Amino acid sequence: MPCFTPSSSVSGAGGPIVVFDVNDDGLLDIVVGDGPGTLGLSVCLGDGSGVVDSACFVESIADVPSRLVSGDLNDDGRVDLAFVSGNGVFAALGDGDGNFAAQQLRAPPPPMGIPPRAFVLARLNAARPPVVLVENGDRFDRNVSTVEAYACESGGVTFSSTTLLSVGSADTWNTLGVADADGDGDDDVFEKEDSVVFLRTSSPEGLSGRTVVGFFSFPDPISTDVLAFDRDDDGIAELVDPESCGEGVAGTFVLGDVDGDGSTDAVIAGDCLLTRGFAFHLADLGGRGFANAGIGDLDADGRADLVVTGPDLAVLRAGGD
Repeated sequence: MPCFTPSSSVSGAGGPIVVFDVNDDGLLDIVVGDGPGTLGLSVCLGDGSGVVDSACFVESIADVPSRLVSGDLNDDGRVDLAFVSGNGVFAALGDGDGNFAAQQLRAPPPPMGIPPRAFVLARLNAARPPVVLVENGDRFDRNVSTVEAYACESGGVTFSSTTLLSVGSADTWNTLGVADADGDGDDDVFEKEDSVVFLRTSSPEGLSGRTVVGFFSFPDPISTDVLAFDRDDDGIAELVDPESCGEGVAGTFVLGDVDGDGSTDAVIAGDCLLTRGFAFHLADLGGRGFANAGIGDLDADGRADLVVTGPDLAVLRAGGD
């Protein structure tokens, strides 16, 4: 059975989190979208032991991200960031030394507009860099809800935008998720409209028409992300009930091998851990519920550790039998 042990914390850091090697030293670091008293990204360097230095440095972007994702957006071998804030949608290309240059991809929504309900990174074609998928909804036109794909060419520094698909309306269409649902190595797109989940598979020609793949009673239809991942190691992602740990436990999630068995596990905001064949409450394992989370093997023991906020940042080192 997995368990978690708190190892360090940073007071006042309460925003979205990603975990990756910021400065190319072979050690995983933590980037927080809202550090203590900052308008920028707090970068907390790891030392390989699972302990985070509370003296995080700030990469100023003069903004406070509400959603944050990481990945190599232009296939140059360096990890980049994309984020959403009240000022719009941005990409921040990294230089491999811990510096990020932010550029606006989309202007902020109009007054009374709604921020993106969906914001994910997807590699829809393995031969090309991943794209940033952003939902656009507008309270002034309730029949408008589209997903824009922002892409950068390999080795490039500028992004182009295309309308990937139109779904439902701004009132009924909620969010989406991405995972490889057909085993071809490319991400496919799951859409959630109220309690119905649809799937569109990807190909070099684009996305297919959508088919119904699930019906769930989501406790919060606005913020609950679509969870699909390869839980049984067959190479194909399965749609997972967001209430697998019980009623009211659902939300955003992170994926990683928490118990060190070589299989992917899911940790869901609230208080839920899904491993292969089992569901646990984090509180029963020494963990805690959270608002945001990142995941990565910070102490190099073969188990993915959690970095959570709610309200402060804390590292929960994974262990167990």
